[in-house]
Amino acid sequence: MKTKLLGILALFLGVVYAAQAQFRIGTTDYPTLSAAVAAVPTTGIPTTIEATTNHSMTTAVTVNSGQHIVLKSAGGNFTLRRSAALLTHLIIVQNNATLIMENIVLDGGAIWDNQELTVHADTTRINSGLIAEKPLILVNEGATLTLNEGTVLQNNHNTGSGDCAGIRNSGKLTLNNGSMIRLCSYYTSGPLSGTVAGGICSIRPNSIVIMNGNSTIAGCMSKSRDNDAGGIFSGHGSEVVMNDNASIYGCYCTNGGGGITQRERKLIMNGSASIHHCAANNGGGFLGYTNATIEMNGNSAIHDNEAFVLGGGISLFSNSASGGASSKLLMNNNAAIYNNKSRKAAGGVANRGGWIYMNNNASIHHNESGTFGGGVALSGTSTAQGYLYMNGGRINHNAAKTTQGGIAMASHATLHLKGGEVSYNTAERGSGGIHASGLTDTIRIYGGRIAYNKAPTAAGIGLNNQAVLYMTGGEISENQALNKGGGIYIGSHATNAPIVNILGRAAIHNNNAAVGNGIFMAADKNGGPASVFNLSGTAHIKDEMFLEKDSLNPAPNGDPLRNKFITLISEPERKYKVSTDPQHDAPYGRIVVVPGTATIDGTTYTLADASSYADKFTHPIKAVVSGLPTTPTAQKLILGCYDPDMITILRTPLGKPAKINVPQTFAVKDASSSISGYTWTFAEGTPASSTAAAPSVTWTTIGQKQIELKVSEKGVSYAAGDTMRCEMIAKRTIAVQGKTIDFFVNKRSTSGLQTGLSWKDAFLNLDTALAAAGKGDRIWVAEGVYTPTGGSYVMAYDSVEVYGGFGGTESAIEERNFVDHPTTLQGKDSAVIRINGNRSYPEGGCGVSRGARWDGFIITGGMAKQGAGIFNDNGSPTIVNCIIRGNAATHEGGGVYTLSRGTCATGSPLFMNTEISGNRARRGGGLYNEGGKTELLNVTISGNHATESGAGIYNAQTSGVRSLNTIIYDNRTTAEQMLPNIVNMGVGTEYRFCLIEGADIPNAWNLIGTNAGSNVYQKPYFVKPGFNKEGVMVAGNYRLADSRSPACNAGWNPPVISARLVKDLAGVERIDDSRVDIGAYEFIPSNMPPIQLPHSVIVSECKHAKTNPPKGMYSVISKQDFTIKITPDEGYTLEELEITTGSKWQDKEGGMKKTKNPDGSMTVVFRYVTEPLNVQFSGVKPTANQLIQEYAAVWASKDGVHIRTDRPVMVQIYTVMGTLSHRQQLSAGEMMLPLPRGLYIVKIDQMVQKVVVK
Repeated sequence: MKTKLLGILALFLGVVYAAQAQFRIGTTDYPTLSAAVAAVPTTGIPTTIEATTNHSMTTAVTVNSGQHIVLKSAGGNFTLRRSAALLTHLIIVQNNATLIMENIVLDGGAIWDNQELTVHADTTRINSGLIAEKPLILVNEGATLTLNEGTVLQNNHNTGSGDCAGIRNSGKLTLNNGSMIRLCSYYTSGPLSGTVAGGICSIRPNSIVIMNGNSTIAGCMSKSRDNDAGGIFSGHGSEVVMNDNASIYGCYCTNGGGGITQRERKLIMNGSASIHHCAANNGGGFLGYTNATIEMNGNSAIHDNEAFVLGGGISLFSNSASGGASSKLLMNNNAAIYNNKSRKAAGGVANRGGWIYMNNNASIHHNESGTFGGGVALSGTSTAQGYLYMNGGRINHNAAKTTQGGIAMASHATLHLKGGEVSYNTAERGSGGIHASGLTDTIRIYGGRIAYNKAPTAAGIGLNNQAVLYMTGGEISENQALNKGGGIYIGSHATNAPIVNILGRAAIHNNNAAVGNGIFMAADKNGGPASVFNLSGTAHIKDEMFLEKDSLNPAPNGDPLRNKFITLISEPERKYKVSTDPQHDAPYGRIVVVPGTATIDGTTYTLADASSYADKFTHPIKAVVSGLPTTPTAQKLILGCYDPDMITILRTPLGKPAKINVPQTFAVKDASSSISGYTWTFAEGTPASSTAAAPSVTWTTIGQKQIELKVSEKGVSYAAGDTMRCEMIAKRTIAVQGKTIDFFVNKRSTSGLQTGLSWKDAFLNLDTALAAAGKGDRIWVAEGVYTPTGGSYVMAYDSVEVYGGFGGTESAIEERNFVDHPTTLQGKDSAVIRINGNRSYPEGGCGVSRGARWDGFIITGGMAKQGAGIFNDNGSPTIVNCIIRGNAATHEGGGVYTLSRGTCATGSPLFMNTEISGNRARRGGGLYNEGGKTELLNVTISGNHATESGAGIYNAQTSGVRSLNTIIYDNRTTAEQMLPNIVNMGVGTEYRFCLIEGADIPNAWNLIGTNAGSNVYQKPYFVKPGFNKEGVMVAGNYRLADSRSPACNAGWNPPVISARLVKDLAGVERIDDSRVDIGAYEFIPSNMPPIQLPHSVIVSECKHAKTNPPKGMYSVISKQDFTIKITPDEGYTLEELEITTGSKWQDKEGGMKKTKNPDGSMTVVFRYVTEPLNVQFSGVKPTANQLIQEYAAVWASKDGVHIRTDRPVMVQIYTVMGTLSHRQQLSAGEMMLPLPRGLYIVKIDQMVQKVVVK
């Protein structure tokens, strides 16, 4: 009853409770789980149900809408087991309900003959236990189910029609570290229908499955005709996300997707997530269809899976014959597909009408097929082409038992190779690297490498039927064929013929074969159309080209090569070797060499006789290159030397704006050694021009700057005295901006160009601004709630300042009011902000320093393993005027997690004027420091919770965490502890002028750090604490309630003034009285404005010097500066000047600032005056070489000796050798005696003094 009353009270007061009273199963009040769940209120209050003994379930348990239940074991693992009386769902989670399970085993009652998990899929398990009709858990639309550490779902054997065995999910399902779904099987001997899976079915729009940490789905199985999966079936708008070390292994299904089947939407694999040792007919690891996408990031992997028909690792296809939506595979970073096997085709990936993108270091390697396509098999239809884009990565060490070891292209397939390599692949019969044999198969090679592949024929590339090869860059090298075509094999066909164009800077060299090391062009034995081979530009084939004759159907007019059209266009020094079958007639003359030479069957031909060689036969020469005449002549022949992609100008730093006085480096993308010269022209730049391959240029003015690049190829001689150069000119315009660029973000902006350069044209999201900003730039964010488009807002560039709290019209940062215009960064199932301090920058430097700044934000709603609010990875940013609250980490650092193990930075952030409250974690509820030297200045850490320890701060292996003017109070742990606020495992931890709860307990300082002085321990008197009287976390108000607070006027001013913290976190004036308050908020009585009283300044006389203002009494407005200039009298110095004011801040704590001026005077600034000053001077001394008595003074200058006396005296001056230099009786007054440089003894009456004339 008490729980229900609290729930009603919570709704009435609008208070959000984070914990509630606990129920225990097995007690008199709650003998069963059903009884306990029925008692839980439906008001959304989180309620814990603890299980003390194992429990046999006879009725299904329903978590109703509005209930928020944490079901956990009171100790060890607690088992809920299906009884024979309950063959339907064990648990149903209704819409808008939440169930969290910890250390719970949910057992379906199946008894397998092999209960132990094996790594490999076991398809032979037999169940002698219960046979169910439904999955273990049903999660309805809008519901949330979370399985935490120690939770296991197992042993369910479902034979119901169209269902799954583990969980049927229509809401949000999360598996966290250490949770597992194992040995769940779906099978029916009757009619099959619907969507089935062994582990999880997730089948509603916007439903999602998230696997974090070391969560696992293992040993699950499904047997169905279609729409099935061993581990997870996700479709109809559902998504799956696998993070960290999440894995699916040992799963099996009869049709598709041994690990996962994805229909529509997306599977995302991050970190080291993996799918391995699964099996299926199609897609041993993964099956995707109907516009499904699998995105592999980080070190994610799909490995050691097996397909009985197609796609050992992955199978993608478009299921519409009329051209339906295509599925996609995106491979980034170090993602890998390896050690997979298909008993038939496509050992690694089968792509039927889908798209594959490979970037960075992604790889498909060591896969094997029983027939063709060891690495990848591409195919499609006339309306759904199969694509493979390689911008990087590797397809290597794959093997095929028959043909096509690396990449198989069957029909309607396209390969784009822009980077990376296809290498070390093998085929037992033919085509080791790539084979294209179907209708409209196209290979486009712009860069990258095809190398070290092996096969009996066509070791590098094999072409047949209507396949087309365009090669404008890259290389084919080191491939080895036992028989024909080491580099390229060009086949023939009865009705179609391949077309090969090798242009640009392509290179074919060091390949090996018995016949045709470089290229083998097969004879057409079927009377088909012509095969075409074109070579032009600066492409170079060093290996032999072999032209096979048609011995079966010789053509008339001595035309043994039939309709093969060969065009070789080269440079003079490049000499091609062309061979033909020696046992037949001489080759047909459609070989044109322009210019240069070619040796054809032992005879060398040059430009002069190339046309006559062609004219031996009656057929005209085929014009196969644009611009090539029917008969080559010595006239100016202009050929295109470059593919358009070849002149792409790159600029460093990449992706960041160009700025004045910051060097920008330019280069040509994929530049080739065949370029003989560069000529750069930079309008208004320094230098204005350059012939370097990669010049650096600096601009000193802003605006649009023109860049022109002329690229020259080596000279070409067509005839005596006729030399041409192949040239191409590329132009580019670059916008040079100021040293600091201000980017603007306003989610409410509905018009404008969205360039981010003004409020009118503001970006709509913060992610765009962070991606655009470089060193020295600032980002202004208008009020509103912003959610990252990805998982987090990532700061990966140093010295970028991000400010929140704008209304959207301000022209200066000082105009903002972050209290009136709150800017909230709302989490999205990840850390809200991630600081990447591990990056090196192309323009120099690395890491994220204190110059990076987040200022004026509410950071909330983050959920992560570590650092839910801010995950600081080796960075040292400055966090100012922020509220970090309401974030939850499953492990460390609910509010902030700082890691310091990088080489670029120290992981030492600075927090100022910041509140860290209402956060949760296992350790370090507010702040967790893993190394580094975190600094806190005027921070309030309160109202945080940790399940284990360090509810406020947890310092692990730190070396110098310092806290100044900071409150650490009323942070709580689940278990009562003597010092719940702080755990300190580091060295050099110091607290000064802080308010720390419990630090006055005996021996407390031995546990939490060093007392550096002036700390207090009493209750701070917050307006509203973060925990209510029942100990439930609530939204606190951490302003100081009244002047009783020991935090009032108890802080240290100097760092606050140095950091220019003129206002507190509530926007009121800092240092209201003479001293700053401790914490993020300054106490100012509500009925009293901030103190702005004048303070008196008494300036006393300064002996032997003049002051400005002179001696007298003055006044200065509170918190303003007061300045005095002191000028010494002639012959005196201020080197030993001492000044006192009677103010501790001015005299001892750095308030007084002295500046020496070139003329010997001194300017003294009394900064931030908050009390009366009585300025006293002492220590004005005579300059060196000066004698002072009551009636006489003597000193030296560059001109001689000066003497001043107030009565008549006798003056005698001697040299250092004792010779009298000058003797004179002086009357009262002052005089100068000119003397050359040297040391002199001055005697005035009986007084003696040494002086030096310099």
